[in-house]
Amino acid sequence: MTYKPSEARYSGGGKVKYLVYRSPQPLRSGRKQARTRVKRMYFPANAREIVMEQPGTFRRRTGSTVYGVALHYRSRLPASRASRAGKTYRLPERWAQRTKIVDLPRGAARVRLTGRPPEGPRMAVR
Repeated sequence: MTYKPSEARYSGGGKVKYLVYRSPQPLRSGRKQARTRVKRMYFPANAREIVMEQPGTFRRRTGSTVYGVALHYRSRLPASRASRAGKTYRLPERWAQRTKIVDLPRGAARVRLTGRPPEGPRMAVR
């Protein structure tokens, strides 16, 4: 079975952004050390106005409550047709507001969204 890249679910490719944050890492000595963590985020290629909210508690579409950040963006929807009660309507090309909830550990600090991965070990990118 061949590997299917994560961007394949988006027609026309996708945009890759990196959610960078610091979280405590327990050490063998019992102390905690702040480590830089990275999450790779995929967006549609036509995504615009990507905005991140501050970390907090958010409710997902399924109803579960998680601690993390909300990423809001606008995505272009192509023209389409809809039918209701035997009548067909033509819908023009339009922009839809989308929200992506990303869960983070409670101790996450200095959260930011960047276009380039941070310097350092590439193994930190999840």
